[in-house]
Amino acid sequence: MGEDRKKTKEQLLKEIKELRDDNTDRDRSAFMETGEMFRTVIEAVKVGITFSDEKGHFEAYNSEMEKLTGYSMEEANAADDFLALLYPDPEDHERALAGLNDLATSGASREVETEFRTKDGKQRQVIVSTTLIPHKGRRMFLSNYHDITERKQLEERLRLMSIIDDLTGLYNRRGFLALAEQQLGLAQRTKKEAVLFFIDLDHMKWINDTLGHQFGDVALIEIASILRVVFRKSDVISRIGGDEFAILATIQADSAAGVLARLNDLLTEHNRGERRYRLSLSVGVSHFDPAGTSTLQELIASADDLMYQEKKRKRRPHIQEEGRFYHSPQLSLLSA
Repeated sequence: MGEDRKKTKEQLLKEIKELRDDNTDRDRSAFMETGEMFRTVIEAVKVGITFSDEKGHFEAYNSEMEKLTGYSMEEANAADDFLALLYPDPEDHERALAGLNDLATSGASREVETEFRTKDGKQRQVIVSTTLIPHKGRRMFLSNYHDITERKQLEERLRLMSIIDDLTGLYNRRGFLALAEQQLGLAQRTKKEAVLFFIDLDHMKWINDTLGHQFGDVALIEIASILRVVFRKSDVISRIGGDEFAILATIQADSAAGVLARLNDLLTEHNRGERRYRLSLSVGVSHFDPAGTSTLQELIASADDLMYQEKKRKRRPHIQEEGRFYHSPQLSLLSA
């Protein structure tokens, strides 16, 4: 009787073990099937997908992510700090880490627009959506990376189209007003002076009516080229309409005369030789004092008025001098 009970107990334990092993096999099989399904799903989508733990170890990393970053999952896991590869700038790296820490603390989903560097050194702009998922006692991060680089490039091209003059490649009126306002704001904050040059191409109507509009276009392009040489890349150089140009330069007022002299020299050099027409400019200059209250519109109006005064002076025969904008030796710098 006792031996029968012992056998029964041993059989029962054996059956329990077999049942547990069987359940384990089924669980493992189910897990493998689920994992395989997950990998199939993330490979089907056309965005980068990663599944990683708090230490940055990736358990899933699809082929789109590899295309996007240039790094395979093996390379990402082999790196001491994969984020440091994507964000080599310390501030960007710190910002990315802080975002993950905030997500781990709050538990909420997070979506950010960011820019990282790929393996081949290119910059990619992406929207990263990350969700915290508790998994087997660990906090895991499911992230998708949507590449918006081409969209951003298109937006930038459209933006430039709206602020760039098609003929000369300089800023147009809209671009000038927007950027000059920013420049003046910066000058005010940093207590720096600025000078606004308002320029008009003389005899434009004669060139168009006598030689044709194609010559007028060429003249405008030539002026734009000269202005690019005279002024710095940091200056806001624009064709604000027709034959008028405006430039805002962050220089001191007493430097304006030197700029005008340089402009005059280049015009004289350009006008040498046989030409169908000579380039001539009328210029008005206004000064921005960071301690004052002048607005951009006031600077433009003042320089425009002084430019018009200069143009009227040129109509006097005794001070006309072909090919130069700085016509009278006695004429001092026109400045507001």
